[in-house]
Amino acid sequence: RLVSLSLSLGSIGPLACSHLLVISPSMPPRHLKRKRVASNSNGSNMPGASTVDKNGLEFDVKMGDLFKTTADVIAFAVDERLHGPMRTVLTNIVGAQTFEDAFTKATAAHKRTVMQGEILPLDLTAQSAIPIKYAILVCRPLAPHLKMAYKSILQFTINKNLGVVAVPGLGCGGSDVCSTVSSAKLSDVIKEWQGGFKGVPKQLTVVDLNDKVVNNFKATFGMGGCVSASPSKGKNSRPAPPVGNSNATPEQIVRAATIRPINVEDINCSVCMDSLREGDMEVVQLTLCGHQIHFDCFLAYLTNANRRSCWICGGFFASPMGNMPPGTMTHSVMAGHSLPGHSDSNGVICIEYSFRGGVQGPQHPRPGVAFSGTRRSAYLPNNAAGQLVLRLLEKAFECKLTFAVGDSVTSGAQNTVVWNNVHHKTSMHGGPQAYGYPDPGYLDRLTEELASLGITQALLG
Repeated sequence: RLVSLSLSLGSIGPLACSHLLVISPSMPPRHLKRKRVASNSNGSNMPGASTVDKNGLEFDVKMGDLFKTTADVIAFAVDERLHGPMRTVLTNIVGAQTFEDAFTKATAAHKRTVMQGEILPLDLTAQSAIPIKYAILVCRPLAPHLKMAYKSILQFTINKNLGVVAVPGLGCGGSDVCSTVSSAKLSDVIKEWQGGFKGVPKQLTVVDLNDKVVNNFKATFGMGGCVSASPSKGKNSRPAPPVGNSNATPEQIVRAATIRPINVEDINCSVCMDSLREGDMEVVQLTLCGHQIHFDCFLAYLTNANRRSCWICGGFFASPMGNMPPGTMTHSVMAGHSLPGHSDSNGVICIEYSFRGGVQGPQHPRPGVAFSGTRRSAYLPNNAAGQLVLRLLEKAFECKLTFAVGDSVTSGAQNTVVWNNVHHKTSMHGGPQAYGYPDPGYLDRLTEELASLGITQALLG
């Protein structure tokens, strides 16, 4: 059967709601064939006769409204607090009590904080205001999170055996991500899923109220159009960020990552919202992607947000550095053992993490308060894919990203060392529900998670 996936690209950051993309990962974009589109009397687009290629994939680009779309699933971006204008619209449509009941149930099932790029599916099968079964909230996705987010939405659709899915063009509504980047990430997902699943969606349609977004998606998917200019045009293939230094000051990091721009853009600073051209504040430009900002605002961003990625495109201008307390990471190979789903592995890689307790520093939630330590074990297949993930995990540990000091969602313990949303398999068996194997796609998902944190093969040397 035909299953569709719609994309919404808004006008308020990554959060607005008026654009749709219907997608299927069964073929790469270069093989897509166009559908003819006719307009009805009120000017909205209606599908006309379509061309279906030998693999049954239809593709179209048209205007549309997310909440007027008939779909089993809709998805849209929200901010880090899981709020946003599209959530408000949905709440008004289905009713506050219905939404809050579904939201409470979903957060309880998730069991931890929803991180950037992760999804939170809400079961709305009990409501009848609009013809949807699930609404997926996508926690503010930036460029490094897009592939993981698109994949998660598609995987949820497949797991639920659902038909029509309406998904946002993540991050394209404002300055977070340009539509050329988002469409390219979606294109990558479609290519990588070619032949990888059975019974996946077979129809792909872009529906958007923004001419620029429609134009860029058409260009990416070979349907005419041309790529619109943007400040970071041609900069999507980025070099590896410089090696991080935990002792470097914010000013040293900013100076190393920026240059003085030849031409200051006629735009507002992303932090203070004052004009970059007016006033006498120093303006700097990231050498990585070309985005500009006030120097003092860059310092404040780096210090307060504790991010080493561009505030607009998400590209990392320096190796990431977390606030994990001191600890150790060791590994060994368990010969004669195997993990379900990895018959090609030569044993099992066992990772051991160990942390002693201590006193929280100024970078932790409760400075001056004691915290308890922990010991954790995790498992990887001893094959080429598992060995690569091991190296990435070692780099993440070196960058102090694997653990943090906080409160445990599972045990309720406060002021202790907890996982920092780098998902590990702590059991060799039992499947995903037991944090074990088999779990098809786990290594790919973990690699995407690490990439969203700035840990990629480019850092491995």
